Amino acid sequence: MSIPKFVTGVALIALTGFLAIPAQAQNGQIVGQVTDAQSGTAISEVQVYIPGSGLGSLTRQDGRYILLNVVAGTY
Repeated sequence: MSIPKFVTGVALIALTGFLAIPAQAQNGQIVGQVTDAQSGTAISEVQVYIPGSGLGSLTRQDGRYILLNVVAGTY
């Protein structure tokens, strides 16, 4: 019994799609806190961003921020 070419083609396309999923997992996140250099007090509502990426965030009341979906690289 032979497997029709159509079924084989669909199976290959599906397998290719599953193999591409780990490649999308290369994005990460940057987490940090903004504080006053002299007093160490957390600073809220500071804009933190990566120029040219379209990614940015405002710090919370505790000075913490998180940037999501950051492409792997050096910043």
